[in-house]
Amino acid sequence: MSVQLKLFGLPELASLADKQVLRLNNPSLLLLYLAIKADWISRSELAFLFRPDEDEVSALKHIRLLLHRAKQYDWAKALEVDKRRARFLIPTDIASFKQAIKEQNWPLATQLYSAPLLADYNSPDLLTYSAWLDIERSDLEARYQEALRKYAFDLEQQANFLGAAQVLADLLKLDPLAEDVIYVYLKMLYLSEQRDKALKVFNDFKTLLNKEFQAEPLEKTLKLVEKIRSWEQLSPSTPLPETTLVISKSFSSLPKQNTRFVGRKNELADLSKQLSDESCRLLTLVGLGGSGKSRLALELAHLAEANFADGVCFVPLAPLNSADAFITTLAQALGLTLAPRQDPKEQVSHFLASKELLILLDNFEDILAAAPLLTDLLASSSRLKFLVTSRESLNLSGEWLYDIDGLNYPDEEATQLESYDAVNLFINSSKRVAPKLHFSPEALKRVAQISKSLEGLPLALELAASWARIMPIERIAAELTKGYDL
Repeated sequence: MSVQLKLFGLPELASLADKQVLRLNNPSLLLLYLAIKADWISRSELAFLFRPDEDEVSALKHIRLLLHRAKQYDWAKALEVDKRRARFLIPTDIASFKQAIKEQNWPLATQLYSAPLLADYNSPDLLTYSAWLDIERSDLEARYQEALRKYAFDLEQQANFLGAAQVLADLLKLDPLAEDVIYVYLKMLYLSEQRDKALKVFNDFKTLLNKEFQAEPLEKTLKLVEKIRSWEQLSPSTPLPETTLVISKSFSSLPKQNTRFVGRKNELADLSKQLSDESCRLLTLVGLGGSGKSRLALELAHLAEANFADGVCFVPLAPLNSADAFITTLAQALGLTLAPRQDPKEQVSHFLASKELLILLDNFEDILAAAPLLTDLLASSSRLKFLVTSRESLNLSGEWLYDIDGLNYPDEEATQLESYDAVNLFINSSKRVAPKLHFSPEALKRVAQISKSLEGLPLALELAASWARIMPIERIAAELTKGYDL
């Protein structure tokens, strides 16, 4: 009898006859890891996954015990073990999902993804395993989003506007503020004769956008809504670049974030206004390490993405230790294969000449010698913009600067402490490692004290919050009064 391991949502062992919900303990978690990997995995890798803080001998002994217990399960007959490695080959819905995407079978791919990997399971006792699980979960969700976008685009091209709208509604469940998706969704609703629903969706989106970011919809979206209100005819047969679904863009490389963005509403509003200014071609976010420049820049780029016909390209520069590698790194991020015996800068400039693109350059401070290249590249296209994070200014003509400080934090006289961004970030971060942690009024005062002593710096707050699993809030606050050694 054919049996499949279902890992989207609560894990189940499914056959034609019945379903068996699996209990999540360490032996079964080991089997699930091997099933997802679908290949030989060394015992050393498994040891690090389950016992990263123990010496190798003890950790490997624990893995031997887990493998022994796993063999006892009646559904683990396919488990193979030798002296150095283990493998568990069993059909999974994840493998079927990846195969469907490879075959561009969007209906099947979107049907298979019924819920996030292992639902919302994370173990505070298995931090390394949980970290791997978060990465795997994010990757699968990103693939699911991509499948939904392509599925909707195919339906739109077939003039199945109602079907496209239904698929886009599923996509918006993952990110209700994705304005590029909202734009196409409104259009599909209108073309499928659901004008009133389109207007209601827009009003709900506008209200949520204002509540979350104190921002207004893009001009492009407002113009579309005016056409819908005026009963103007929209022709999908010859769509303009800005009316094509985002998947047709050349770039959309923003990394998926595993934590919710906290605060910075005023900064986002200011930066969005600056970035939308036609004269702002180079915007640099300047701040100390740990001030949250990168996270803020990513959120800003996400909000602005729909405003660029060719999307957003994210270029992480932290791995670079020389300005010489900048152009080749940029070309790689753009998906451009550089031809031999030709000037790389000229090739990149030629490639960008026809692009309406936002390029996010993260951590520029170590390659400041490459800064003049940005001026040359901006000259290649009037529709190109750079968003940069750096610990210092690039000192370029035309550069717009925005200083990033810590999150706002309360002083001694403040009330409603949870309304402050720094306090909110500490609480959210600490609950990731200690979900049952309760913050009494006295504990909130200590959090306010921590926020002030760390000057609202996001990275410092997250590091301090990581100790909440093993240390009372009061002690964390007390230790920080002695200095940053904690």
